[in-house]
Amino acid sequence: MRAIAYTTLQSQFTAVLPLMPERLLAAFGVGTRVDVLVNDQPVGGFTLEPGHTHPLPLSLFPGVNRFSVSYLSDAGRLEESLEVGWLLSADAVTGSGEGEFPTVSAALAYLETAGFDQPVLYIRDGVYREKITVRQPNLSIYGQSEKGTVIAWDDYSKKPAPDGTDTGTGRCATMLVTPQAENFTMQTLTVLNTYDRYNRPGFESYEERIAQGTWDICNGSGCQAVALRLSSDRCKLRQVTLDSCQDTLYDDEGRHWFYHCAIAGDVDFIFGGGLSLYEECLITSKDIYSLPKGYVAAPRTDIRFPVGFLFLRCSLVHAIAKRPEQTVYLARPWRQDGFAAFVNCYLGCHIKAEGYVDFPSGNHYSYAKGARFWEWDCYGAGAIRHPDRPVMGLEQRQLFTRETVFSDQNGYFSQTWDPEFV
Repeated sequence: MRAIAYTTLQSQFTAVLPLMPERLLAAFGVGTRVDVLVNDQPVGGFTLEPGHTHPLPLSLFPGVNRFSVSYLSDAGRLEESLEVGWLLSADAVTGSGEGEFPTVSAALAYLETAGFDQPVLYIRDGVYREKITVRQPNLSIYGQSEKGTVIAWDDYSKKPAPDGTDTGTGRCATMLVTPQAENFTMQTLTVLNTYDRYNRPGFESYEERIAQGTWDICNGSGCQAVALRLSSDRCKLRQVTLDSCQDTLYDDEGRHWFYHCAIAGDVDFIFGGGLSLYEECLITSKDIYSLPKGYVAAPRTDIRFPVGFLFLRCSLVHAIAKRPEQTVYLARPWRQDGFAAFVNCYLGCHIKAEGYVDFPSGNHYSYAKGARFWEWDCYGAGAIRHPDRPVMGLEQRQLFTRETVFSDQNGYFSQTWDPEFV
């Protein structure tokens, strides 16, 4: 289970227990007396009651502090993870306090002209309804908490742009990280595209939506609604939630590391030509009320690169209320040479036995059997052996690694990248 994450400007942090009250109540029940341990050291206890919270003061060291929180009772033991990052300082703060910027865009505009070599932006909890463009290199953005710091906008592909044309997939992102913004870091926040293609009158029931489908909402296309578009090299994201429907994450180009992130969507919701490691991420397929119910990845990898999207120890789950079994494809190639590899991943029951499917795209038609799709040592109901689902050999497994993804790609990039979070 992914850790619950926060970032603070203070050396002291008060966690609110229980971290996940619904989970604790389901495990132990109302009225249970539980004893709390932090990193296996007793710190007290409380009685479980709905809506009751219990503060837990913690002392922090600079950087990321990781805590294991254990709840003990006669019924057993339940563990949860908590990560708290302590920033010693920030060059700009977004929020409502004195001297703070009211919007993320205003803070970014200040940082672009302030002359910092490695600018740091801290965003306090709140919902910031704005469309963001990041242009500055070496920028780090930290949210106060992954679920509480939210950047949201609702552009979609068919939405009319100011110039009278369609906004298009490339321009509809809530947050765009431009090619100039190399060495970008983002932690502990959420980026949403809130365009809702399902909120339509006349089709209230699940069965009616299945029968009608959804594609007519945008006259056959135009439902793409990107939350984040990454178009720069050396980007790393940790404990970031990305949520939309179709085309949630435009992993456009460059080398990227997604660590302990949560990505949710339905059709091609991780797509693009990026060289990216998705490590221990939670990847959730949502319902599109038609069949098939979606495609996780749509890579557009250049043939000169040996790897594209590498999913390592990820959990592929679903939020499909009815009949989710074998309704979602793992991937389809946006262009013929698309690369996606799933290594040591949990694959839920929603993953189709065939795994991969062809991709019609304008004048191009990409065939899954010609793409570079691989699996190795995956498990779960969706990890099905099928003639059309290639299993990599040991030699390939040794090649498809973090080091390969972040290499200079035989001189295509100026340097090999060895990222870490501090």
